[in-house]
Formats: sequence, structure tokens, C-alpha cells
Amino acid sequence: PKLVIAGKKGWKYESIMELVRELRLDDQVVFTGYVANEDVTPLINGASLFAFPSLYEGFGMPPLEAMACGTPVLVSNTSSLPEVVEDAGVQVDCKSPESIAEGMMRVLEDKAFRAELKSKGLLQARKFRWESSAQKLNETYDNLMRSC
Repeated sequence: PKLVIAGKKGWKYESIMELVRELRLDDQVVFTGYVANEDVTPLINGASLFAFPSLYEGFGMPPLEAMACGTPVLVSNTSSLPEVVEDAGVQVDCKSPESIAEGMMRVLEDKAFRAELKSKGLLQARKFRWESSAQKLNETYDNLMRSC
């Protein structure tokens, strides 16, 4: 499989592109640039794996979207990501290239594991529906108002 790096150019973008050129991986790595909202879901649906080894996330919406699409996810074992993904994805040390590579290879090489992650991911994503989130927020406000 090819590595697709989606999104607009950001921090250290040029050094990453240069490394890809130096290692002669131009035909194995695709830089999409900015991806329009209507193209995000088809891109995720076509992926064998959604890797999101982020150092910090406020919530972790992209992995949640990937799980809702039935795409296996790999995330950092830091910040909010373990809570969002739970056991429905692979959690890795985002500061360890070896940990990330091992996690990616496990998902890509083990069909049964990939199918298990797909099923678990679809179930996990259902826990975060807009309706239930709004209801929980409303309950929180009610509880706060009662305590004043």
C-alpha cells in the first residue's frame, strides 16, 4: 500500500518531502495537499488504515470519523485518543517510529485483526452520536444549574 499524507502543507512539510525524495519513495508516498470536506469520507473509505499518531489532541475527531467509516485506526496512546478509540484501534507511542511501524504492519498484514478493528470501530463510533452528546451536555448544564 501507498502512504497518503492528506492535508495542507504544515510544520516541517518541506523536510518530510525532501526525506521522501532522498529515500526514493516518491512512488510510494502521496501528498494530497488540502482535501475538501466532500472528499474526506471517500479518501478514508478507500484507506486500509487511518494512522493518526498525534502528540496532542483536544478530542480526536479524525479517528472517530475513520472508525465511523469502518476504517481501522492507529492512534497515539496520549491525550484524548485512548479514550476516544478504546480497544477499537491500535494505540502506539507516537514518539517511537518503531512502535508506529509495528502497529501499522500488524493492521496491514493481519486480515483477521483488521476485520476485528473495523467491527469494533463501527461500534465505538456509535458511542459519540451527536444526539447523545447533546443530551449529555444538556444533563451537565442541568446539574450545574441545580448546584448553584
